[in-house]
Amino acid sequence: MYDTINFMSDEDFLEKRVKNYVIKNDRKKFDIFMMIVEDFVRKYDGIIGNLNGTHLYLGRKIDIDSYSYDIYIERAFEKGRKLADSLLEAAKKGPTNGTDPRTIYLETNIYRKLFSVYTSGRLLCKLYDVGEYRGASLITLMYPIARPGWFSQEPINCMCPDIQLLYLFQLAYRPYAADFQPILYGELFTLIKKVYSLLITDVLNIKDYPGAGGQINTPGMRAVNALRSKSKEGGKRPGQGKRPGPSQDDVKEINKAFINSVIKGNRGMMITGDYAIHKLGTKIQEPGKKRLQVIAHGLGDTINAVKNLAKRTGADVTFTKFDLQLPFDYFLEKYTIYLKDRTSGKQQVLFDLYNSLSYEAMPYKEIDGIFYANELVIIKFKLIELYSLSLIEQIELGKKSSDDYLVKNLNKLIIKVSDEIRAIYEVILSKAEEDILQVFQPKDYCGTCVNINVLMREKIKEQKKHFPYFPARQEG
Repeated sequence: MYDTINFMSDEDFLEKRVKNYVIKNDRKKFDIFMMIVEDFVRKYDGIIGNLNGTHLYLGRKIDIDSYSYDIYIERAFEKGRKLADSLLEAAKKGPTNGTDPRTIYLETNIYRKLFSVYTSGRLLCKLYDVGEYRGASLITLMYPIARPGWFSQEPINCMCPDIQLLYLFQLAYRPYAADFQPILYGELFTLIKKVYSLLITDVLNIKDYPGAGGQINTPGMRAVNALRSKSKEGGKRPGQGKRPGPSQDDVKEINKAFINSVIKGNRGMMITGDYAIHKLGTKIQEPGKKRLQVIAHGLGDTINAVKNLAKRTGADVTFTKFDLQLPFDYFLEKYTIYLKDRTSGKQQVLFDLYNSLSYEAMPYKEIDGIFYANELVIIKFKLIELYSLSLIEQIELGKKSSDDYLVKNLNKLIIKVSDEIRAIYEVILSKAEEDILQVFQPKDYCGTCVNINVLMREKIKEQKKHFPYFPARQEG
């Protein structure tokens, strides 16, 4: 038997040598194809997003994980076929380094939504279809920022930092399948800090960050001062009289009863938003008018429970389902529950409900038997709220005759939400620097942790599907 075992003392040096070897002997043969992908993004105004979009945005050097892009683009299927054709032409001309042109193809993952391009069994890119929603261009909401590409060094569009943060915070609270590894969370948190810092200092030009608390702006990235100059406007719509209907007292009473009788002790529901934000020790003063936001498995029997609680008001309980049009989450659903007067038709919002627990495991903090979302979850949903407000504003501004009253009040809400995001981020930063496990929890999760591939298969069952497109077969 061996008396001693020798270990390599410089792990970083060894890891670097291994990665360089893999790039030189494997990844490099795909350089020509990745250059074509980057040219494709430039030609068709695509945007690089997700994790490699963040690395590109931050100027990270190319490594073994750089050889695949997530691309957000309009008319993804139509343009994806053109990309496959371009890859085939390159493979035929060479040098292909052993790549068989017949292995190049476009696959449909979700009909009209998500596509993948492969060569030699290797994923080159995913194409996310981003079109218009009620007249608003979703691409414009992503406000791309140009960075040099890894393969051509020519400018290529990356996702705007606020949507990058939305994606990173979602990654941050999801538990790893393997044992808990704080070092991985440490690396992820480093990315979050870098993106947030660039958003504040480079994009919004707020030089006193973090001392005076920089503001995260709408994805449109207007100057914060321009928004604040309008924030005192709005209020009641001119000529709007007071109509009989459900009061704010009714809303507060029903919500309080709903929390105590339905949410309390229920591991299938957790509270986020305004009701949770003040449990974190933020510097934001508690507003007089709060909005309850609940994360659950789905709508389920919630409506019946609320109807029973609302009987004494004599009002109806209704709901509306919203398509949030998030760039990278096709499974999130939002329901807004209303209290509606039967005579006047006047409505008051009771609360919002998200279905995230049906496919995600989320960390919580239990206070008095009520489950409140962890800070990472709260800031993610605040960023979703910011994105939604910006989408509503884009829709309104795109109309021939926009509602100035609505736009002014949207500006007020955008400022409010951006202040809350800043305050939550400062809490996260403080806790993580003291002890990273205070934020990246190793336990206390509720919900369902479903593999993304399983979710995709379930989604595909509900949709039509294109057959894979092999450009080489089209030539006979």
